[in-house]
Amino acid sequence: MLRQIHPLPVLLCCSLAFACGGDGRAADAALVDAPPASGTLSLSWTVSDGASVVPCDNVGASVVSLSLLRQGDLVATRDSFPCSAGESTSRLFSPGVYDVSIDLEASGRRSLLAESVLLLGLQIDVDTDTPLAAQAFEVSPVGGFSFSIDGRSAGGNCVLDSEGGAGIESLTMALKNTGGTCLDASFEVAAGSRGTAASYTHDCSSPAVPLPCIDEDQVITVTSLSSGPTTLEIAGNKAGPTRCYDRVSNFIVPGAMLVTELGAQPLLLENSAACDPNFDVIDAGIPDAGVPDAGLPDAAP
Repeated sequence: MLRQIHPLPVLLCCSLAFACGGDGRAADAALVDAPPASGTLSLSWTVSDGASVVPCDNVGASVVSLSLLRQGDLVATRDSFPCSAGESTSRLFSPGVYDVSIDLEASGRRSLLAESVLLLGLQIDVDTDTPLAAQAFEVSPVGGFSFSIDGRSAGGNCVLDSEGGAGIESLTMALKNTGGTCLDASFEVAAGSRGTAASYTHDCSSPAVPLPCIDEDQVITVTSLSSGPTTLEIAGNKAGPTRCYDRVSNFIVPGAMLVTELGAQPLLLENSAACDPNFDVIDAGIPDAGVPDAGLPDAAP
């Protein structure tokens, strides 16, 4: 007697054989695509102020940047490393011949070099790191900054409290380096819409001389200052004079004669009856001397 053979097992076996390639190996469709062929660049560097090697912060250097343009391409690719690292390896790039530009930058991607370092016809190979020549960056350790003063009153810094202003009559400003040493400086004050242009010099050998009030739209610029970490201290005085406003800002002055814009520096008003016309002794948490303590419940032990 002839047996009837059902076609399903045969079809299933053929299907499995096709999926397994007939020899138990995973199908090509299941393979993960290999990463594209690529290579890297590596670089080391030092930063000098013209006299000696210095930390990056001393000249306001934040990053070392690379701009790579593969020959035949129209758009360059950027990579960057923290300046403080001193050396680094780039991300992966496709193999080819590149023109590479190296730069040392302050905040805002501003160059600290007279011109970037240009390397032409640099070959990047697959699975290979290409070391670049070590760079010795030299930066002039002189720069500046600009700012304005904000008394945080709608009527302006110099208008009386009673008229909606901050009531500032005079100001003092001082600069210090990272070690807390006073820095001589000249403050150039622009006129603004209501003020008068002026120039003030702070001499560390004598006490700071109070300056007339500077309004909120008058931009103040300091140049020819040693680069590096710097502290700006501002004090605002009301009538008396009574010191009522303060501001301390820490920042880095860049080298290469760059000027960093700090923007508006908001002053902090002292929370006292002598300074704040809206001061409330109850809101401030000061006990009212006229209320006897005997009427208050004892605190829980």
